[in-house]
Amino acid sequence: MFTAKDPRTQELFVDDALTEIELNLISGTYACHTGSGSQLAMRSWFPSFTTFELSGEDYGRWTAHREDSYFRRLDEINNIKHEASSRGPLNAKKWRDLMRGGKELCRLKDTIEMWSKEFLEEHLGL
Repeated sequence: MFTAKDPRTQELFVDDALTEIELNLISGTYACHTGSGSQLAMRSWFPSFTTFELSGEDYGRWTAHREDSYFRRLDEINNIKHEASSRGPLNAKKWRDLMRGGKELCRLKDTIEMWSKEFLEEHLGL
């Protein structure tokens, strides 16, 4: 978190946006050796913020579906019965494949985003 104080008014301004490091900690991101020299690959226990935000699974809020997905992932991680390749951290491509939503949802999200921007521009001049 970054804070700045206006020296004239003593008003405190807070930037509460998460840093990339904080987002990586939340998703459990690791730099893993690939076995090819000093090459590293990023892997994470849960999808990165960017992967989630750009996926068809980002509904703009936490849903029962997302809650179920979260607990399914915890079960994959903790349950020895699951295939070993799905139990560990996954790379970005694998997360993108798993997080791909339906085309209809993607179109709906794009349309809502467009309408929202048009509304703000028309009514608030933003």
